[in-house]
Amino acid sequence: MAEKTEHYGLNKPRPEEFYDVNVMNENMDRIDAELKRRVILNREGKVPSEQLPAMDYVPTSEKGKASGVATLGADGKLPSEQLPDDVGSVKSVNGATGEVVLYSYGTADLEAGVSKLENGALYFVYK
Repeated sequence: MAEKTEHYGLNKPRPEEFYDVNVMNENMDRIDAELKRRVILNREGKVPSEQLPAMDYVPTSEKGKASGVATLGADGKLPSEQLPDDVGSVKSVNGATGEVVLYSYGTADLEAGVSKLENGALYFVYK
């Protein structure tokens, strides 16, 4: 009786046995099936895109780029170079434009969520 290889169970005929085409074909089918399951790397040592499973992911080329996806810095915050130039400046609140000042004090007479324009400054109670 023929021995089998350790890893793939291929038939190893003994020297005294006659060549059997069916044994060789069985071995070839096992090798073919195993190779199909494995990833074959391209010349750059990478997995070809056609061998990758269908995934919903963001390509590395879109990370940290305009119209892409922002990344986080080591501190867990969005790096300033990925923010728009005008971020942080308030242009208008409730239709009031110009210098907009937001305060949470000095507005005891206002209810939470109410804004008041007084002396050119807009007060908004957010607590």
